[in-house]
Amino acid sequence: MTSPERLAEFLARHRRIGIDTAPLIYHREWMPLTLSIADRAAQLRAEYRLRTPDAIQVATAIAGEATGLVTNDFGMRRVEGIEVLVLDAVVGGGPS
Repeated sequence: MTSPERLAEFLARHRRIGIDTAPLIYHREWMPLTLSIADRAAQLRAEYRLRTPDAIQVATAIAGEATGLVTNDFGMRRVEGIEVLVLDAVVGGGPS
């Protein structure tokens, strides 16, 4: 689950390296950015010093009642209220 506001950043990264983005777009649950989510993102940004796109992603996941978040950002592990799985930690590419 993610917000469309993340779409441009997400797609640009994948298109840059030649990954077909259609499955990435259409096999996701999209949730619009609401004032409530934006407010929660601001709280998360202030509390955990997240970048705005990351705070929006976490706030969207929480609003959508997701139980976890998959990322490659080790800094996201400090966020409380949602389980964060760092892919590089699982496959041995970074700190555990």
